[in-house]
Amino acid sequence: TDPGSSVLATLDVRRDTSAFQFSANPETQLQAMLEISNNLSNTLSVQDILPKVLDSLFKIFVQADRGFVIMRPSPDRPLVAVASKARRGDDSQEIRFSKTIVEQAMEAQKAFLSADATTDERFHMAQSIADFEIRSLICAPMISSDGKSLGVLQIDTSDQRSRFTDQDLEVLVGVANQAAIAVDNAKLHEESVRQQALERDLEVAHQMQHAVLPKSSPQLPGYHFFEFYEAASQVGGDYYDYVMLPEGRVAAVVGAVAGRG
Repeated sequence: TDPGSSVLATLDVRRDTSAFQFSANPETQLQAMLEISNNLSNTLSVQDILPKVLDSLFKIFVQADRGFVIMRPSPDRPLVAVASKARRGDDSQEIRFSKTIVEQAMEAQKAFLSADATTDERFHMAQSIADFEIRSLICAPMISSDGKSLGVLQIDTSDQRSRFTDQDLEVLVGVANQAAIAVDNAKLHEESVRQQALERDLEVAHQMQHAVLPKSSPQLPGYHFFEFYEAASQVGGDYYDYVMLPEGRVAAVVGAVAGRG
């Protein structure tokens, strides 16, 4: 109903909404899902996943001129294109994306299709759109398993005769869902690897700490020494030792570290 907007379709892809139904050509759907599944099935690195997603999109959408995966490197960092692809090499020097569109997709968790982005007031004529004369674009957010926006997939074309359709939008949403699952799995794998490395480090620290403790109690006439040591976790902040002094004396040393974090 808005005469100043050329947005032809949107899809609400939030996790708490009912599942959408595909209406695109079944062969196109199958090609998209098989392509992305085959490429991502054995990939456990986020850096490897994202370029493969774009490669798949360019095979599925032959009219696409540019493609982006936009994410935040960390929660407090601005959105950046963590992966990009251009069908023609001369476009790769000036690859930019519209932050206006991406932020709308991530905040509303909706996929967008625009027939002619250069005249779409909804996107406030972003500079990247003006520079490239983008005639048609589709973008879809990648939603994590806990309902958070991981980033956005966006592809566009400057060919007015090859505009994207609402069926293309539905296929892109399906690919974005597959990509989100792969990114989720890769992050879990990376976290597991970091945890295993931490556990190895803690085990070494545990062995080193016990190595500096006395191996036996002093043998002193008239005295019996007993000691017990157990850290609350793998590594503790406590220490004890026996120090032999002149004239048959023995010093028992106990140290406790507080506030070590």
